Formats: sequence, structure tokens, C-alpha cells
Amino acid sequence: MKTKALVLLNMGGARSKDELRTFLKNMFNDENILTIKSDIIRSFIAYFIVTSRLDSAWETYQQIGGSPPIHDLTNNL
Repeated sequence: MKTKALVLLNMGGARSKDELRTFLKNMFNDENILTIKSDIIRSFIAYFIVTSRLDSAWETYQQIGGSPPIHDLTNNL
């Protein structure tokens, strides 16, 4: 019988639209997320993703109640 594992990561959460922009920018500029060898191309793609998806991503955050629960749970550890 094979054993499977599920790993959950708390990568933080944005409390404002500016924090979300920074979070997304950092995430998509990470070479482990976008495995493109060229830093310039990865940066361009990250910029494109962030600028084209920021508003809809923030709307989704608002619909699920924002990220304060993530911060509260993390701070209570």
C-alpha cells in the first residue's frame, strides 16, 4: 500500500491591495514558481500577471472575507 501525504503551506495573506500586489510580485518572481532561467523574462511575466490579475484577485479576497483569519491563526501559534 502506498502512503500519500498532503502538505499545507501558509504563505501569508494580504491585508490590503498593496500587500497583495507585493505578495503576487514576489511569488511570481520566484524562480521556483516560474521556472524560467532568464530573470528579465520571469520579471516581465510576473509584472504582466500581477497587473492583469490584481483587481480580480483582490475581489476574490474580499469575497472570502479577506485574510485576517490567516493572520489570526498564525499569530496564535
